[in-house]
Amino acid sequence: MAQDNENPGKKPTTMEREPKGTLDSRTFRDGQIYLFRRQDYVKPIWFCRIKVPSISGYVSRSTRTTNEHEAFRFAEDLYNRMLVKSIQGHDINGKRVSAAITEYVEAQTATASQKLSTKLRCQYLERIKPFFGTLQLNEMTTATVVDLLAWMEKHSRTNELSPNTIKRYATDLKQFLNWALEKDYIAKIPSFPKLRIGHNRRPHFDQRDYAKLTRYLREFVKHENSKTVRDRTMLANYVLILANTGIRVGEARTLKWRDIRDIPASKAGESANIALYVTGKTGPREVVARTPDVKTYLKRLL
Repeated sequence: MAQDNENPGKKPTTMEREPKGTLDSRTFRDGQIYLFRRQDYVKPIWFCRIKVPSISGYVSRSTRTTNEHEAFRFAEDLYNRMLVKSIQGHDINGKRVSAAITEYVEAQTATASQKLSTKLRCQYLERIKPFFGTLQLNEMTTATVVDLLAWMEKHSRTNELSPNTIKRYATDLKQFLNWALEKDYIAKIPSFPKLRIGHNRRPHFDQRDYAKLTRYLREFVKHENSKTVRDRTMLANYVLILANTGIRVGEARTLKWRDIRDIPASKAGESANIALYVTGKTGPREVVARTPDVKTYLKRLL
């Protein structure tokens, strides 16, 4: 910065800040409700500061409106709610739900071995964080849960949630609230509404369907191209193995030859069967094949 020509020995000074604009303020209830706004703002929104008797400190909020009457109604409603909480012995400066969700997600993602269910729960909580806004954990009620489920339906792709999805969301929210209870952020978990879970089972796969499938597979493998025949034969035996063992696709993907063991015949005239040790979303388990023919299907894959 260039020196002043008139005072060459004078040190250069930084540019002085412009003075703040004048505050436009209102006081109600003998100073317990204080409204104020900056007049130099392009959109002068009213802010409020609440002083609750017998409670130290203040509660400050943005009224999110430029209308003085609406701002006072907001501040008065806030004052009454804080007064009720104070009488009931609640902390008027409790933990906000959004802040608690952030803390919960950070704590869960910090663990080295994170289950898929935990990852999905964290994704769900991050998605519903905007719904809560400035709501505090100790302000959550049964009505909050009902409104949240309605909000989730509205923001879903089809504007409708299946009964199983609603049940899973409610379970994830309870897990989060249990964590908040352990952290002493809430005194108790709010009651959840009775969910109307309808029967949404998949249609079962009966013997007639299985016969139709096997008939189709016999024709499916017939092709002029030998490479296509080989690929379709592999697929047909793969389908037969899944159908006669009940293992999942993910379990079959990790299956190795060492995971298969023979089961001797228990009675004379019976064929020896096999058992498969698989690992999937429900953990490790051993599955006994429905028929000894599964051994033949497995050998065809060699």
